[in-house]
Amino acid sequence: MANEIKGGMIAKAQGQKADKKDKSPSNRMRLTLELPSVKKTLEDTAKSGKDELALAIINLYGNPDSSLQYCDAGEVFREAMKSVTVKLPLDPNLGFCYVVPRRKAGVWHAHFQIGYKGYIQMGIRSGMYKHINVREVYEGEFLGENKLTGMVDISGTPTSKTVVGYLSYFDTVTGYESCAYWTKEKVMDFASRKSDSYKASFSPWKTDFDKMAMKTVLKNHLCTFGPLSIEMQGAIRQEGTDDLIETTGREVEGEPDAEVIQGEAVEAPEAAETSEPEVLPGSAPTLTDSGESLPWELTGENGEVLHG
Repeated sequence: MANEIKGGMIAKAQGQKADKKDKSPSNRMRLTLELPSVKKTLEDTAKSGKDELALAIINLYGNPDSSLQYCDAGEVFREAMKSVTVKLPLDPNLGFCYVVPRRKAGVWHAHFQIGYKGYIQMGIRSGMYKHINVREVYEGEFLGENKLTGMVDISGTPTSKTVVGYLSYFDTVTGYESCAYWTKEKVMDFASRKSDSYKASFSPWKTDFDKMAMKTVLKNHLCTFGPLSIEMQGAIRQEGTDDLIETTGREVEGEPDAEVIQGEAVEAPEAAETSEPEVLPGSAPTLTDSGESLPWELTGENGEVLHG
C-alpha cells in the first residue's frame, strides 16, 4: 500500500507523459527526471526516498517566484542531489538546506546551501556535542565578554526588538565549551567581503538576513573551534566556494579557497523581460531513448552531455 501511495505521488508530480513541447519550468524538470541517466542517479543515490526528492526538485524548479527556473535543469538536479549526501531534507519550509539561484556574468547558476538548522542537525547527529545553538542578540541583552575565556554574557533585559548581534554556543561531550559573538556590523562587513551575491537584490541576504547571519556565525565558529565529523567536513565542501568562511588558519581537508567575485552585483531580471527562461543549457537538442529531441542538453559536472 505504501509503495502504491509513493508511486501515485511521483506520477502526479511528473505526469504519466511529459509534454516535450511544454517549456514550463515544471515540465522541463519532469523531462529531465525522465532521462535514463538521471533516473539511475536518483534511484542509486536517494534509494527509497527517490520519489519524495523528485517531487521536491520539481516543486523547487517550478516555483514561479524563484529565479531558479532560469538555471539549467540538469545543474539544479545535481545540486539538489547534494542534500542526499549530507542527509538533510530538501524542503525550504524546514530550513535545513536549499538550492538557490545566483547570477554571475549574466548567467544563472544553481547552488546548494545548508542553513543554520542543517549544521545544528549534523552537529547533533555527530554525537560530539552536548548542546549547540545560535541566536539573535537584542539591544540591551549583551553585557560583556570575558576576554580570557571568550564566554559572553547576554543576561541583560532586552530594551527593544532591534537585533544588534548574533551568538553561537556549543559544549561537547568531553566538557569543552565555546561561544562566539559577532555584532551585526561585523556580519555585514564580513558578508560584503566574502559573498559575491551580498549586494544583489535576489540574494538571501536581502530576504533572510538574520538566518544568513546566524548561519555565518555558527559555521565560522564550528570550523574554527568545534570538532568536525567526517559528515560535517563533507557538508562544508559540498556548499562550494561562496561559503563565508573566515581565514583563521584552520582548514577543512579538501575545501577550496573562497572565491570572491569583484565588481557590481547584477540585478535579477524583471518578469517582463522574457517569456522564456533566460538561460537554456546548450543549443543542440538532446535525444531521448525514443529518438525524440528535447529543447536543451542535460550536462554533467565535466561538461559531458547526459542522455539515454
